[in-house]
Formats: sequence, structure tokens, C-alpha cells
Amino acid sequence: MLSKQGDFITCYRRELAQIPCVFIEPKFTDKNLPTVFIFHGWSSKKENYNFMGKIIAAHGFNVLIPDAMKHGDRGELKYNDLQIMEQYFWQVVLNSLNEFEPILTELKATFNIDPDNISVMGSSMGGITASGIFAMYQNITSLIVMNGACAWQDAENRIMNAHNIEPKYNNDTEDIQKYDPLINKESLYPRPILMQHGEDDDSVPLETQRYFYSEIKNLYKDRPDSIKLTIHPNLNHHKTVAMLEEAVNWLQSHHGHLNY
Repeated sequence: MLSKQGDFITCYRRELAQIPCVFIEPKFTDKNLPTVFIFHGWSSKKENYNFMGKIIAAHGFNVLIPDAMKHGDRGELKYNDLQIMEQYFWQVVLNSLNEFEPILTELKATFNIDPDNISVMGSSMGGITASGIFAMYQNITSLIVMNGACAWQDAENRIMNAHNIEPKYNNDTEDIQKYDPLINKESLYPRPILMQHGEDDDSVPLETQRYFYSEIKNLYKDRPDSIKLTIHPNLNHHKTVAMLEEAVNWLQSHHGHLNY
């Protein structure tokens, strides 16, 4: 279903693989363009990322934003309840990993995209999701993580300790370990990774991203421009225009863009 049209972009609300999504495409070309998957954070929904998606699309990229399980059109939870978050957070992340391939398959069949030119990005939980997908699928070109965590076990341990919760084994623990991008770091090089984080983030620890960066940067010693951690002073768990600008520049550098 076509939802909105502007001078430069068209937005669609569409179910892909039975998952509610927003798809945004530039109107100024018929070329198959690179596509950016944007994954939203905990308690958010696809519509909250429309502005970000439109800015990226206006710079020559297709954008696909899906609703995560139990978010947006797919239901809701008591997101502020710590026990609910403990129970469902990793279920939601891991479910999004499983849904990526069927969404991409249907997207390829429905819209004009370049199937060999895909980026995944997200904020907070969405950044955690994007990092896991990036580690799973080596044909994805690049990764952008805003206030997220690319070392899953490290983030889980730090957050549990911050809330004085005793770490325990549950049904998701094995998969957290299995799909942790840091455990699978050999699959990442030489693909570009941009991490952005608020210095004062009290939701997802900056120290996890510093740890991940320290563990992986040696892999990129021959391509140092392909890995970057940008720390934003005096910023808590928020996205900023500066982050979005850097993300667009990163996409243009590593995926190419239209001259218009």
C-alpha cells in the first residue's frame, strides 16, 4: 500500500514475509539501488524511524524498516517492566535474525534493489540486532550501530550487573553465545563497521563497544578506515542529527551514491 509521496521519495507500508514493514525508495532513478535495513529499538516501532529512513533515501538509498516481534503492528509488552525485558529482549532480537532472510527474499522479488549492496543498521536493540545479522550473512556490505552492542555476552553481563541481577542460564543463553558478533569476529573483516555511542549512555554500556573495538581493530589493521567507533560527549541513550549525518556519509563512502 502506498502511504505517502514527496518530490524525492515514495513510502510504502507493506507486509514482507507476513511482517509489517515500511519501504522507502527514491523517485529520481530507475536504477537498482543499495538498500539499508533499519532495525528499531526496544519499545519502539517502524514508524518512529521514518524520518531517519527518509533522510537516507533522499541520498540515494532504498530503506526497509520492519516491526520487530511484539512491537508496532505486531503487539506490545510492558516494556518498562524489567522482568518483561529480561524475558523477551533476546527472544525479540533472535527472532529478527531468523526473519531477515525471508524479508530480504521477498523484498528482492517485490522492489528494484541491488541484491549485492545491502547495509544493516539500527539503534539500541536494533543495533544489537543489526550486528548479529551482519555476522550471520557475509554478503551484507556494511554495518552501522547507534548506541547498541556488538559484543553480546559482554553487554548482557554488564547490564545484569548494573541491575544487580544474577546471570542465569535460560533458553536464549546458548543462542546469545552462538550468534555473538564478537565470537564470530573472523566473519566480519574486511566489511565496514561504524559504531556510534553516547558517552553518558546509561542503557547500553559504552564499555561494551570499546571492548568490541579493542578486540576487533587488529583484524582491520590493513583497512583501518573500515572500522570506526565515534563517541559523542555528554550524550545519553539518544540518536542525534550528527549521528545521522555521519551514517549517511559512511553509507555513501562504502556503497556509492547517486549524483543528481
